[in-house]
Amino acid sequence: MRGHALTLMIILGVIALGALTVWLLGLATDIAAFDTKAPELVFYISLLLLFMVGGVNATRLGLKQTARNILIWAAVFVVLVIGYSYRDELKGVWARVSGELSPGTADVQGRTMSVRAGGNGHFYLDVGLNGAITTMLIDTGATSTVISQRSAKAAGLDPESLSYTLTLRTANGTVQAAPVRIARLTIGPLTFTNARVLVTGRKDDRLNVVGIETLRLFKSYQVTGNSFTLRW
Repeated sequence: MRGHALTLMIILGVIALGALTVWLLGLATDIAAFDTKAPELVFYISLLLLFMVGGVNATRLGLKQTARNILIWAAVFVVLVIGYSYRDELKGVWARVSGELSPGTADVQGRTMSVRAGGNGHFYLDVGLNGAITTMLIDTGATSTVISQRSAKAAGLDPESLSYTLTLRTANGTVQAAPVRIARLTIGPLTFTNARVLVTGRKDDRLNVVGIETLRLFKSYQVTGNSFTLRW
């Protein structure tokens, strides 16, 4: 029985090797197509390796067990091929899942980016302030973009030296704020230079809000269900 199994594996391996050889000979006439044909090359090589491993196992396990193992690995291979074929769709699914698990993580597609609402129903953005990443609440009801003193320090500013001359009305009452300029304010793939933000005057305040002043730097923004989308 094992002899028959080995013979069968050798025949199948020769067929796979022949298919790979024919494919390579065809590719040789069109080297420019190598990049687009690379997935096919991986497929044929994997198929050949599958039968080679099957042939080795056939001498020890017999035809029945070898066939079972090949079917299992073939199923795994098919799943991987399907995953590769739908990689663009899976990227979208992953972006949506990561947005649910990590509010502020943006899904960038072409000239648009979107974030999913957090568990509290609010939208957040990961914003770079001179390279320091801060997760900030999107508030379309706020005129200005406001950051905490902690975020200001992370961005390289000195809160102690700022002039808190403006008065802001927040949900927790009024607070003094200092206008500053951020050399590099990054949202997604875009970086805005010399962007105006306000630093809250309360040392223990963790207020970090993206307001209309910053949102207007984009071409448009839109809320659709649980998604906040920015376009540029």
